[in-house]
Amino acid sequence: MPHDATFLIDKDATHQTFMIARASAIEQYANIEQALASLCAYLMGVTVDMAGIPFFRMNNARARLMMLERLLKKKHGNEFNIFWNSLAKELKHIDDTRNLIVHWITEKTATSNDERWTCLVGANYWDRTENSRNITLDDLYEFILKCDFFYHLTQHFLWVISKSPKKIHPSWPTICQAAVVYPPPNTHPLFRKWQ
Repeated sequence: MPHDATFLIDKDATHQTFMIARASAIEQYANIEQALASLCAYLMGVTVDMAGIPFFRMNNARARLMMLERLLKKKHGNEFNIFWNSLAKELKHIDDTRNLIVHWITEKTATSNDERWTCLVGANYWDRTENSRNITLDDLYEFILKCDFFYHLTQHFLWVISKSPKKIHPSWPTICQAAVVYPPPNTHPLFRKWQ
């Protein structure tokens, strides 16, 4: 029975909190992919379901960004180069972190004082050094916030370049001409959302 799998779920509250954050991090990343698929549809001049076919068949996130860059140049020339180049650079870092979150394994720790925590460690668990990195709960929370910001940023970029009738903050056209700054300054229209 499928429900029999529930016995494999760790019931430790600290570990469950970590795993919920991990799942949320992956979900927030998926939101960015949805925004990029919508951008792809606009740039190709097709519906989102049509653009989604090649977009989601492309398993390489960097190839997707290169495709979007070419489509953006075809449709808008160099008008959004500064914004796009900085956005793509940030999205590559997000992709790299997402890959670690998905592919790394959990390590649970408990001290003699009953302090507990879970983190993610490299998939090659046996080849660790004192310099090996791990991903903590705080790292996951940071990633969730970053993905949320870049999802909304990408969505607003689409609305600006497509001249969407949606009501947006008047600073968005200017924002989409400048380099992306993260974390955003308190003057950014997404600052409250990000905070």
